[in-house]
Amino acid sequence: FFSRFCSKRDREREAGAHAMRGGWAAALVVTCTVAAWPAVVAATGVAVPLRFRAGPPSARWAADHPQFFTQQRAGTASVPLGGGIPSIGMYYTRVLLGGQEVHVQVDTGSSTLAAPLKVCKHCRRDDRRYNLEMSEKGEVVACESSMCNGGCGYGCSSCSSSNGCCSASYKGGCHFKLSYADGSGASGALVRDELDWGGIKVNVTFGGIAEETKDFERPRVDGILGIGHSQQGCHPVCFPSAFAKMVSEGLVDDIFTICISLEGGQMLLGGIDESAMAEKITYVPAVESSAYWTARLTNKVTVGDDTFQFSKFPTQAVVDSGTTLLGLPRTAFDELRQYYQKHYCKIPGLCNGAGTWFKPGSCSAMKTEHVQALPTLKFYLQGGMTLVLPPDVYMIPYKDNGRDYMCLGLMITSMANEIVVGNTVMRRYVTVYDRVKSRIGFALSKPDCGAQTRDKSSDTDYSLATNVPAAELHNDR
Repeated sequence: FFSRFCSKRDREREAGAHAMRGGWAAALVVTCTVAAWPAVVAATGVAVPLRFRAGPPSARWAADHPQFFTQQRAGTASVPLGGGIPSIGMYYTRVLLGGQEVHVQVDTGSSTLAAPLKVCKHCRRDDRRYNLEMSEKGEVVACESSMCNGGCGYGCSSCSSSNGCCSASYKGGCHFKLSYADGSGASGALVRDELDWGGIKVNVTFGGIAEETKDFERPRVDGILGIGHSQQGCHPVCFPSAFAKMVSEGLVDDIFTICISLEGGQMLLGGIDESAMAEKITYVPAVESSAYWTARLTNKVTVGDDTFQFSKFPTQAVVDSGTTLLGLPRTAFDELRQYYQKHYCKIPGLCNGAGTWFKPGSCSAMKTEHVQALPTLKFYLQGGMTLVLPPDVYMIPYKDNGRDYMCLGLMITSMANEIVVGNTVMRRYVTVYDRVKSRIGFALSKPDCGAQTRDKSSDTDYSLATNVPAAELHNDR
């Protein structure tokens, strides 16, 4: 699935100014990014980004930036999602920036919109790029502009007369940079133009990528579209997220729905998509103090019929569409593995010492009856919601060179007190993100939710072997 392993790039270093606890890697903010499925990944596995962001815009910030806030009548828009867990390890949506199509990862763990510029260095050769010359409205935010107010420092090439940060990779532009603890990242300049997402058009500020590391994004995905709990991103200049701009201008209500299948999915902007649900929705309170879409956990987890006791219980669950797997703190992951090896050693390959398939980024040629013999996992959220994960949900099918494997849909994160509810869980549950009422909704999804939108290019067999030297494939039967 992935080209490197973390808990979503262990959280991006959102701006140099915001010191946050580590996520995927360490330091300020961390996150991991996916590449292909773990099957062809090394033992270190892979994941996607949990990108950290600052809090919502203050009243003073809004007053100082009236150009971002107007009012109209709200509507909704249904948009398809491409990608999938086995194919590329992430889900993306198609948007138009200045009338030009780009594919961006849908990420509830960050609040930033970024896309490659035509002049981008080291970007993927087959990506879609934003060309300023082809846009009627597009303009680069100059480092001398009053909008370039993030302060000089944080990798600036020089400082403007007003202490603005000038970009080192785009001459004269206001500096923009994304950095991840795994070493990947992108830089460039801020750009202003019109975004068209699902037919809803709004003027936005986004990060124009002029230079990036080779592993910044995956095949078929050009950039990122953050729709996190926080309404603005800071890199280092703070600007509203694209969805927050739609809300502030009255184009949509401050709520959206995500439904994904193993491949493909769909979103409803500005509403609740009950048509994707197989049951009545259950809401739990969102942790308002968190920069992420976060729910609180109870101290109860069950494995099969047994109540499982972690030595230290995680207290929160971060719901993150930008993370591929279900992420657990290292101690919790190790204790769960030990429990499985104590009670389910009859499953081939589980108790093979260091060669066990129960580790991040590992897959086994497991028979159906062996998958069915594994226990169901249950995580209990405060507010009355139980996330039920049968083995055929947390064991993910993967095909390599014509052979079928099952890959462990769990990973280790550096987050001590949180689990990350990634795509492994979200492919079973429709999730609703309601900022107005500060709540997160869950409902079992209908079979193959959004599968009719599956991108046919997903049929390509992306072997991790194309991205990682050593594959962790086990032929235990």
